Amino acid sequence: MLRAALAALFFRGDVMKKFLVIVFLVAATLIFGQVFFGNIHAHTSYSDGQGTPEEAFEHARNSGVVDIQAITDHDHDLNYKLPDGSWKLARIIEMAKKYTVEGEFIAISGFEWTLTSRGHITIYNTSEWIDRSTTDLYDIYQWIVDREATAQFCHPGRKYGDFFDFEYFPEVDLYINTVEVGNGAGSNSNNVIKEEYFERYQRALNRGWHVGASANQDNHQKQWATVNDARTAFVIDELTTDNVYEALKTRNIYATEDRNAYIAFVTEGAKMGDILYDIHKATLRVEYSDPGEPVRRAAVYSNNGVVELDVSGDEWIIELNVDNPLSYNWYFVKIDQIDGNEIVSSPIWFQSSTNKYLLNARTISPKPVKGLPFEIGFDLINSL
Repeated sequence: MLRAALAALFFRGDVMKKFLVIVFLVAATLIFGQVFFGNIHAHTSYSDGQGTPEEAFEHARNSGVVDIQAITDHDHDLNYKLPDGSWKLARIIEMAKKYTVEGEFIAISGFEWTLTSRGHITIYNTSEWIDRSTTDLYDIYQWIVDREATAQFCHPGRKYGDFFDFEYFPEVDLYINTVEVGNGAGSNSNNVIKEEYFERYQRALNRGWHVGASANQDNHQKQWATVNDARTAFVIDELTTDNVYEALKTRNIYATEDRNAYIAFVTEGAKMGDILYDIHKATLRVEYSDPGEPVRRAAVYSNNGVVELDVSGDEWIIELNVDNPLSYNWYFVKIDQIDGNEIVSSPIWFQSSTNKYLLNARTISPKPVKGLPFEIGFDLINSL
């Protein structure tokens, strides 16, 4: 990635994006494939939580409220062996295998790399870990790339860090595929999708990251999956371990504060999380179904603004015809239910197949004055 700042004379050209909105009222069940619900950020006594991984997986599986549960204890606590001399991560992996029942319940293993001020990252399905005492942010990025691991940006913000304002690296973008727009920190409140996380989500997209939206409980007590209704929803054909990991890699997920809200966000030949190339016009389709849970607001967010959707009720479909004038375009859906719960989809991207594009345009001069020169900045992405 190359950063550039240019001196320019005042000029503005407003690019208007046109949306054709069509609303369908439906009574039948929405058809968009299967959705399974998970909680992919949680802790046990192996770090700063309670209970054991065995208790966690058993509790989540027996609860019947999630299909997928991860244990992601902190990296620095994994350095200490268990009383029987075994390594903690190895035991988490063992318990994940023990409690997985393909087609019924998927237990996954991981760990959380935590370096406050830089950011926290959960890393999945590796047989080894690395300690924050020996790594900085760029080191963990390289570690993830070297192992082709699957990873997630956790609770981005001022308290824990936002990864140097989501400084972009194309090679890392291949493996960090998810960002938490919701994190409960073990709270019994469903209000896990915070404005700070939601804003950082859009910032990450504007910087070039291809990340999907997740919402997790970040459990530290013995209420794995049950402390609140935060979920990461997986849009997959069948509940298998391979499909779960593939959905994380391909971002075919969405974040929800409602335990069973179903949404679909699709376009021809693609669904949320997918990247399409050299398509200048497209029809986006949003489907929603949650009986007894009508919406208060729904909107499509993009790098060109926000479009409010004229929808109501607890089941509907809407289509939008969009133009994609730039070499890098993203869209996602946010739905607010009347009861206050929020749902955020992963994006669909439309971009140039050259993988060369300008983004994150911004003014550098603090107060541009019409008719006078000012500086602008942008990021030039060349990921070939």
